[in-house]
Amino acid sequence: MFPEPRGRRRRRKLILPVLLSGAIAISLLLGSLGTAKVASRDFYDIVTEITLDLRSDADSFFELATGPLLMGRDEYVAAIEQVEGALTEALELVPPPEDLPAEVRGTRRLAVTTFERWQAGVTSFKEATLNVVDLPTTGLGDAELAAAVSELRIADELYRVLVQELDALRLELEIPETQMPEVRFVPIDSVTGGFIISLSDRLRTSEVLTGQRALRIINLITDPAPMGGSEGFDADRLPYTETVTVQVVVFNGGNLPEDNLTIALTMQNASSGEPIQRSETIGLLEANAQGAVSFADLPVEGGQRYLISVRAVTEVVDLDAPGAETLDIFISQDAQIPDSSTTTTP
Repeated sequence: MFPEPRGRRRRRKLILPVLLSGAIAISLLLGSLGTAKVASRDFYDIVTEITLDLRSDADSFFELATGPLLMGRDEYVAAIEQVEGALTEALELVPPPEDLPAEVRGTRRLAVTTFERWQAGVTSFKEATLNVVDLPTTGLGDAELAAAVSELRIADELYRVLVQELDALRLELEIPETQMPEVRFVPIDSVTGGFIISLSDRLRTSEVLTGQRALRIINLITDPAPMGGSEGFDADRLPYTETVTVQVVVFNGGNLPEDNLTIALTMQNASSGEPIQRSETIGLLEANAQGAVSFADLPVEGGQRYLISVRAVTEVVDLDAPGAETLDIFISQDAQIPDSSTTTTP
């Protein structure tokens, strides 16, 4: 055997590291491709699961938009807000783009856009339908309703494109065939004026969705607090004081918020003198909530009886404001009578 030429041995030493580096690069590439494939499959599964969950919410909304309006206003708003919440959750479940391979990021953008436009349309629909009910003569709600339905219709069509892209991704990843759900928030013919007119008519004639206003004064509280009736007439006897504070508690028992609610107080000395008139404002009183204002430092004299009348006044012209609530107080003459700290309701 002749020894291998020195040049050939040198070339082999150079070739072996190159081959080894190539094998490592191929291995890394295959590993990267495997990781990307797993991420793409996970994305496909997540979006498919999201749409399956959204189907029932979309069906509920579709029924609200097309069916008879049988539920009350509070229930109606709560039903739409539940759909809004489901879409918010759907957006939160979509993986961030940095966690996905480049080839599926376009499909991710389409999914996010579809969910966002559904969400915007649902929110606008809620506001528009309530405006149609509450402001029937302005036409404002009709224009808003048409825009909201158009937004939902566009999102429905984007979903069809999303289903096609997901199906192409499924074939590429060799995933067994999956039946994507039919998700539609508004009818196919919702872009026609007839649908909007029909929906507006149903909203305007709905008795259950009509806003109900029911304000009432539920409590009048004095400081100092009453000591009990006395002096031979029906009045709350207060300890001796030179000023009285009256707190007024108002309850909004309707299903609409009240803005800029004015509470007007009149205090009249039962014997003589000009009445004292004051007013305070509650900026916003939500439905099924209560608010309070205080009238401080109302001047009084010992041994005198005062009639206090309180009324709630709203800016809404068609609202029958609640009748005035009255308070009859007598101020004790004896300055030594201690103040009572117990609050009572007249």
